[in-house]
Amino acid sequence: MTSDTIGDSDVIVVYGDPDESMEIGLPDDKCVVKKLSGDIDLVSKVVSGRTVIKYVSSAGHTVVQVDGGARRVIIHIVDTITAYTGWKVSEGADTSLIFGP
Repeated sequence: MTSDTIGDSDVIVVYGDPDESMEIGLPDDKCVVKKLSGDIDLVSKVVSGRTVIKYVSSAGHTVVQVDGGARRVIIHIVDTITAYTGWKVSEGADTSLIFGP
């Protein structure tokens, strides 16, 4: 996993192998989870005061937006190969998370 803040959103990239059961925990119980793109089926529920997003990882790229917490969160869910070959952190004058060569 890697993360960055872009504009008014926290951006997170999580990755796993296809068919791997995954879970993301967010520290707020009032989050609204919305899938923006991709083919992963998500289940979100509140557990012990936290919003938990459960899914089974697949090949490709899914984007999820989470509102209702302290800040908007954009989650990019990708397979392991895409994570290692496509995402990188540029640490110039302004640190940024970029996709591509």
